[in-house]
This record gives sequence, C-alpha cells and structure tokens, in this order.
Amino acid sequence: MPLPTKGKTQRVLKKPPAGNGKFSAPTKEAVVSPAVINITDDDVSDSADDDPPVPSPQCSSTSSSVANVKHKRLGGPKRASAVWQHYTEDVEIGSRTCQYCLHEVKPAGNTGNAVAHLRNHHPQAYGKYEEQEKCRKDVEKSKQQESSVTMIQPKLSFESSHPYEEGSFKYRAVLRERALWCLRTTATPTLCANPATQRVFMKHDPRSPAFGRKAVNTEMDKVYKQLLTNMKFVLRRGRKISLSADIWTKRGMTESKLGMTARLYDPHSKVMRRMTLACRTFPPPHTAARLFKLTMDILAEWDIAPSKISAIVTDNGSNMVAAFKAFVDSNGSDSHNESDEDEEGVTVTADDTEEANVVEEVDEYMQFAEQCDRELDGRIERHSCTIHRLQTAVRVFEKDEMLKPIIRKARVIVKTFRMSTVATGELIKATNLTLIADVSTRWNSTLLFLKRLDLVQDSVKEIMARHLKIPGLTPGEWVIIRYIIKLLDKFNTVTDKLSADKEATIHRVHFYINGLVRHLECIRDALSKLDFSSFHLDNPFDQVILAMESELSRVLGYVINERDPKFDAVYIASTFLHKKLRLTLPHRVASLASRWLALKSSDWYEQIISDILPEPADPNVTSKFNTDDDLDFFVAASLEVAPHNSPFDLEIQTYISLPASTEDNTDDNSELFWIQNAGKFPLLSRVALDILAIPAASSAPERVFSIGSAATMGKGNRLAGHNLERKILSLRNTEYLPDRDD
Repeated sequence: MPLPTKGKTQRVLKKPPAGNGKFSAPTKEAVVSPAVINITDDDVSDSADDDPPVPSPQCSSTSSSVANVKHKRLGGPKRASAVWQHYTEDVEIGSRTCQYCLHEVKPAGNTGNAVAHLRNHHPQAYGKYEEQEKCRKDVEKSKQQESSVTMIQPKLSFESSHPYEEGSFKYRAVLRERALWCLRTTATPTLCANPATQRVFMKHDPRSPAFGRKAVNTEMDKVYKQLLTNMKFVLRRGRKISLSADIWTKRGMTESKLGMTARLYDPHSKVMRRMTLACRTFPPPHTAARLFKLTMDILAEWDIAPSKISAIVTDNGSNMVAAFKAFVDSNGSDSHNESDEDEEGVTVTADDTEEANVVEEVDEYMQFAEQCDRELDGRIERHSCTIHRLQTAVRVFEKDEMLKPIIRKARVIVKTFRMSTVATGELIKATNLTLIADVSTRWNSTLLFLKRLDLVQDSVKEIMARHLKIPGLTPGEWVIIRYIIKLLDKFNTVTDKLSADKEATIHRVHFYINGLVRHLECIRDALSKLDFSSFHLDNPFDQVILAMESELSRVLGYVINERDPKFDAVYIASTFLHKKLRLTLPHRVASLASRWLALKSSDWYEQIISDILPEPADPNVTSKFNTDDDLDFFVAASLEVAPHNSPFDLEIQTYISLPASTEDNTDDNSELFWIQNAGKFPLLSRVALDILAIPAASSAPERVFSIGSAATMGKGNRLAGHNLERKILSLRNTEYLPDRDD
C-alpha cells in the first residue's frame, strides 16, 4: 500500500477534519494509514466550505491516492450536493456511475448532468433527492440568519442607494421641513411647488424630491394637528388662563374675524406662556351675546373649562366701524385744482365728520361694555381694554373749540407739502425728513404729525415763504402746538407700555393712571405761568385739561378710586404684587389689596375662607360678607378685622416686610420675582402669577390681525376659513410647532 505524499500529509496537519472546529495533532497512525487519510474527503471539505461530506455508497478502500490525484478534476466534484448519494465513484479512473442503471456521468463532477439523469430516468430517486436538497438548503439558510452582518447589510445598501425614495426617512424629513417652512413663514404650498422654488431646492441637493402642492398641504395639516395637541397639553398644565379677544374685518370688508389669545403660567416649565387660540369667522351683528357664544365654542374646542378662566379682556370693535367710514371716505374724489380756501373748507367738513365719529365711538363702546357685563356676569370675569378706555379720554382734546382751528391749520400745511413735489424735495434736502399725515381713527397719529411738524418748523417756514402761498402758523400757535405735544406725549408713552405682550402689564395700570392725573396737573401749572396775552391769545388749555380729567375719572375711575361703585380691586392687587410699585399704594389701599388676594386665593384654589379671614362676630356683617360685593365689606370693615396667622397671611406679612432695594425699578417684570421666589412664597406666588397673567389691554389680538392682514395681501387675498386660521396660529405659536423628528 503506497504511503501518502508529503504535500497531502502537510495538508492534514494544517487543517482539522470537517465538523470538528478544533485543531488536533495527528497521530503517527493517521499519517501512515491510508484508510484514515482520505484525500478525496479532504478535497470535498475544502470545496464545500467545511460542510460535512456525504459519504459515497461504494467507496473503494483500496484506491490509490496517486491515481486519485491524477484523475481528479480541477476544483473537485461538488460533493455537498445530495445527488451524489445516488452515484458510485470510481476513484482510479475518476468516473461516477448511477447505482440504478450503471449510467456514467460525463464529465464526472457535473452536478447538473447527474440531477438531469435522475429526473428523466429515476423519478422516485429524484423525489428523494429534492427532499434531501431542500433540507440541506434550509440548514444553510439558518446559518446565514444567525449572522447579523448578512441581515443588516442589504438594508444599509438600500438606504444609501435610494435615500429619497418615497416613504423613506429622508423623504419624510424633507417633506416635513417644507411644511414647517410654509407654516413658520408667509410661504404657501403653491410657492413651495413652484418650478423656480424647486430649482432652488435642486441646486441645494440634486436628489431632493419635488413635492406637489397637495402633498405639502396634507403635511401641513398633519403638523398643524400636532401643534394643536402640543398647545392643549400646555393649557392643561396651567392653573388659571386669562384671555383677550377683539374683532377684525378682513381687507375689502368680506369677512370679520374674532381673535382670541391666552396667557398663563406654566408651573411645569416655570415660564409665562402666551398663545393664540383662534382667529374665527364672526358673522354680524357683533353683539355681546354672539361674542359670548362664540367664546364658549372656542373654549370647548380647546377643552378649557369656564371655571379655569381667570378673566377675559374684550374690546368693542367700534374702531372697525370708524375704519369702515374712513375706508368709504378715502375712496371719495378730491380735486387737486381747488383753491386754498376751498381746500381748507373741505378739511373743516372732514373734522366735523370725525368729531361725530368720535362721539359715536365713545357711546358705542360704553353701551357694548354694559352689554358684556350683563352677558358675562357670574360666568366669566370681564375686564375692559384699558387702552381703549384711555383713548376715549384722550380724544376729548380734539373736540375743544379753541384747539381745533390750530390743528386744522397744521393739517392744511402738511397736506399742501405732501401734494407739492418741490416743497417735499426742498424739505428732504434740508432735513432728510418728510411730513407725515394723521389718520382720523388713531389719536396718536395726531401726536406724530404734530411732533414731526414741530421738529422741522424752521425749514417749513423757509420753504413756505419761497414756494407755498398758504397762511402759516403764528409764533403763539407754534407754542400751543408744542404744549399739545407735551400733553399727549405722556398718554402715548402709557399706551406703549400697556401694549406689551411678553411681560405683565396689569400691575402698571393703577400707577400709570395716577401718573396721568398728576401729568395733567403739571401741564396746568406750567401753562398758568405762560403769558398768552403776549401772543394775543387766550389760554386754550384750561377747558380741555378740565374735560380730560373729568373723562379720565369717568372711564377709568374704577381703577384709581376705591370709592367708585365699579371699583375693580384686581388693579391695586396686581400693583401690590410689584416689589417697587407696592410702595406707591397708601396703607389702607395696600391692606385692601392683601385681603382681596386672600379671598381670590380661597375662591380660585378652593381654600376654606375661615382659614384666611376670621369669622366676624356681627351676624349682619356675615350676611354682607356672603354677598357678591366683597369690596364693600373691605371698605366698611377694613380696619376692624384682626390679623390672622394663617399660612397665606404669614406669607403676606413676610412679603410686606421685604426691604426696598436700590436695584428695584418700576419697569421691572414682577413675574420674574414671583417665579424666582416661589419656594419662599408657595401660596402667594401661586395667586400672584395667575393674576399677573391677566393682560391690561387687548393688544395681543391686534397683533394677530396684523399677521392676518399681511397674509391676505397680494395673491393671498382669497385665504380664508381654516387655511387662514392655520396660517395665523402657526405664525403666532411657532414655539409649539413640532420638530422634524416628532
């Protein structure tokens, strides 16, 4: 028996037998005995990737290894296939013969010919072969599934080769980003689908998909639903919510909208939240009953219980009535060829109409306020817009018979300048400024046009002397204009301060209204020292200042006078909650404010009143305390009730004892103080933050309407209904929009 070759012996030493998996040194017998060293089996193991070899039915034990090497085909037969169990191998001549018909397979290692022979001549053997082959492939497949690399790699290959395929992660991410772009800006789905816009996107990424208007609009609806869900989640966390509402008429008078905003303190994130809740179609007539019904519908949509509303600030919408009249008047025909006298006469007629509009506006507002008080009584506490009430007091100066001719004369000068290109060019060359005209529906526009006229008066006098033939203002009239500016400038500053939306404003109302009263007294004292006789004029401010004081006391007396029948203690209470402004309150008013806070804390947070205020001994006082007018009880017995050391009273006393700091300022945001000291004043800070969330004016809805007006200009003039509200709420509530991955 011939010994195995050296090469084959080295091969056995290097590789362990198939199926073992561990290397073991061969024994001497393993090297010498040819029965153990089966070269054919080793070759089969190499070709089958270490799979266990299928033994041949008739394997010759006397076959020569030399002959095997001589007749072995390149690469060896595919012994892994189960078909070779049906063939006999002749190692010496390198042939394979069918066990059933002695058919010789040529070439000997061709598995395809062997399978075809069984299929055509031995069907039963072929069926057995198929079952064996199926089992073998299942085993191989299970081995492949155990490897994580073979499962992950095809998916990674797909993502890298088709990253923007519809339904993929990048496809959804890009579509979401386009929808957020349309919602955060004034862009529209039509603009997003525009070919020019698509080219810009393609320049940024050539593989970027081109989305149609319908796809973007559908995605915007999905994002908008998530926006509403996020806002509802924040609203549920708030203890109390304050609302402000106003009415806006769309450009062209085609549709009216009710805007509603909310402010609340979020105890979870410890920040003051503000959001826009609605910009809803409001069909006429704009009565208090319809306003209340639409308000209830909006609150139901946001899942806000009426008991959770701390207050609602409303406006009467009469400014829109005046705006409609101004819109009609602005479309009237003006002849530029009229003489100066006729032009001045037209201005007088316009002023008379404006005065009638002002009187009608004031009467309409007071009537609307009474309707709202009756409609909302007992269900929602309503506060009037402080700025709108302040405007009714300011407009009194426009009705003064001594000031009207001077203001009319100034309007003629401004209008003449604006109609003359020569005069306007000379003014721009000299001062780099132009004169601005006023608007009859905004009182502060009168202040602005007078301030600009007074600023450039020297250049105006010089240009009028050279180019314009109209009567100018006398030195005494220029002095009167200067004092009109001083008179109105303080009111304008207060209006700007109370129009703030990002911080608390209600605590400033009491301080500012008292400041305006003192401002009128200072103007009166300054004018009394001025000699108007040197200008051949009478003092025109005596009657107007007296009328403004009377009107200010009538429309805003409930803020500064605790004896007023309609006195609202929320303004002194909010002032008391400001660390610096509380020092401006008299002791008696501060005591009323602290006790009102105690009652409000008990009412809002269901505390027992007896734990805050002691029971009065007089039964008559008890019956009066149980009435709705709690303030009358304070006024009558504010000094008769002994202090009670309840937890809330202790916090009040601790707060009052805080020393004033030189760093404290009247313009400080009181919300920050109570947020930072919530741990020191847990009960007082709770009611303080909910009260300071109440706005002083309905300026927030006005900002909503500004966005709506801008969104409906140009090609967006048909934007209305759901799409307009979606656009406005998305622009106003960008901080609640979902991220791309949400």
